[in-house]
Amino acid sequence: MAEARGKGQLILVAEDDTTNQKVILHQLALLGYRAEVAANGQDALQRWRQGEFALLLTDLHMPQMDGLQLARAIRQEEGKGRHLPIIALTADVLSVRQRIIDGSGFDDCLSKPIQLDVLGDMLHHWLPGAREVAVEAPERVPSSTVVELSVLRELVGDDEQIIQAVLSDFQVSLRRSAIALREAYIKGDARQVGAIAHQLKSAARTVGALAFADSCAELETVCKAGQQAGLTPLISQFERNLTLVETSIEEQLIPIGLNNR
Repeated sequence: MAEARGKGQLILVAEDDTTNQKVILHQLALLGYRAEVAANGQDALQRWRQGEFALLLTDLHMPQMDGLQLARAIRQEEGKGRHLPIIALTADVLSVRQRIIDGSGFDDCLSKPIQLDVLGDMLHHWLPGAREVAVEAPERVPSSTVVELSVLRELVGDDEQIIQAVLSDFQVSLRRSAIALREAYIKGDARQVGAIAHQLKSAARTVGALAFADSCAELETVCKAGQQAGLTPLISQFERNLTLVETSIEEQLIPIGLNNR
């Protein structure tokens, strides 16, 4: 880590979802980079203040301080003669590009889930003397239609241990988030339901649980619109897709003993 810092190649990643953390750290390692992870914007700001980072990759939706607040705080503090490249990680690229134009503090953005070759090109563009690593697209293999592992393989390659570890982490966070979402729904807290659905949507897309991600996206949209009455059928749909995803992941983790039940 100290060597990467000394060469001006150390990357700071601000991301609160553990599945996405694991995936992006592995992607950066494949590309030849070292990185530190902050679980929220406030933690990322403190790390930036304490160390020399070459670039920041930041999610937008995080607790305590979001990505937009983080970018603005850094711009206010860095002063003349300094400029940290800040890349937003988002599913809403068009909105972020408008924010870049409006001077939000971001330099560029990447669409989540992040393709490995696209990430490599972005780092090469923004980091002086960035290393170029040839990235081969992994061969597509048949996978469950509930959890399409080909999606995850395109992000992290064919390392089965990494794939299984990402699935295992997702399984744990999925169960925890599902419990929190149900509790928020029972309390009538549509805002919290939407926030949890947003986080689940991002992680689900990363592992290839695309139908489940779509159901989360629908929940998020209805919650943003404040349509509490429209939640009930979507919650039922969410639960059905959740059961399918949990079963699919359990079946794929059992062969190597990584199931977390």
